[in-house]
Amino acid sequence: MEDIKKIYVCSPYRTFTLDGSNKKQDSLTNLIRAERISLLIAENGKMPLASHLFYARMLQDGLTEESDWARHKGMAFAYELIRMADELWYFPYQGYISSGMQSEITYAVSLGKSVFNNEVGKMIRV
Repeated sequence: MEDIKKIYVCSPYRTFTLDGSNKKQDSLTNLIRAERISLLIAENGKMPLASHLFYARMLQDGLTEESDWARHKGMAFAYELIRMADELWYFPYQGYISSGMQSEITYAVSLGKSVFNNEVGKMIRV
C-alpha cells in the first residue's frame, strides 16, 4: 500500500469581521468551507487533516475556564496533526489570517514542513 500524502488544512474557524466591513464570517460558514476544501484535497488523492472539523466543539471560544481549557487542548491536538502532516496548506478568507492560523503556520515552518498559501487558487510555496 502506498503512502498517502497528508495535508494539514489551515483555515479560519472563529467568527470574524473583515476590516472596513459589517459582514461577519461565522464559524458554521467557516466549517462548511473547511469541509469543501477537505473534500477537494481528498478528491486529489491526498488525506486532509482539518483540526477544526475534528475538534470544533473544543475550539469554541468562551469566557469560562472550561472553554479556555478546551481551546488550549484543541490547539494542542492541532499541533499534533501538523506534526503528522507532510504539508500545511492555508486558506485565508479574503486575506484574513486568524491568530490560530498564524500560530499553526509558524509551528509548521518551525518543523520544516512545506507550507503553501492557497488564497488565490494557486499553490504558492511559502
